[in-house]
Amino acid sequence: MKTPTLFGFPLYKNLKRRIAKKHIKRIWQSNGWVDEDYRKWMDFASKINVGSIVSACKGLNEKITSITPVYYGVGKGYVLGNIEFNSDTNGCNARHCSVGPAKSYEECCKYRDFILSNPKSKDWDFDIQYSSEIMTIHEDGTYSINSELMFARINERRKKGE
Repeated sequence: MKTPTLFGFPLYKNLKRRIAKKHIKRIWQSNGWVDEDYRKWMDFASKINVGSIVSACKGLNEKITSITPVYYGVGKGYVLGNIEFNSDTNGCNARHCSVGPAKSYEECCKYRDFILSNPKSKDWDFDIQYSSEIMTIHEDGTYSINSELMFARINERRKKGE
């Protein structure tokens, strides 16, 4: 029987299917995933490829530039324990981030407004990172950041001791 794949990467290497299945389930459930969540995400994930636009950990859309497997050792074999999604602006992974279907432009703008309206946004410098001066949200919900200006503003804040 041929080894099943995800994004073209084998789910396991040098293991029997029943052993691999047990370890894959344990790895994904250790992050609080239940079978239904896992199945829904796998269905969504089967449609993702390089160039896809997805909603990622920053709460905005990102265009995937590369997909990398992360294997965990099990005995003399390996199981696929995570998938890393990289983009021009960020990197996320399947187990710890909330990679999901792309949001509309309006949803992305609403999310940014929500972040900026939160008084705690200053604690993590989100008020600087998400400001319209630093972050530009494009029509497809992806974003770009003026990194030089962002780091200059954050450093100014640190010098003032805020």
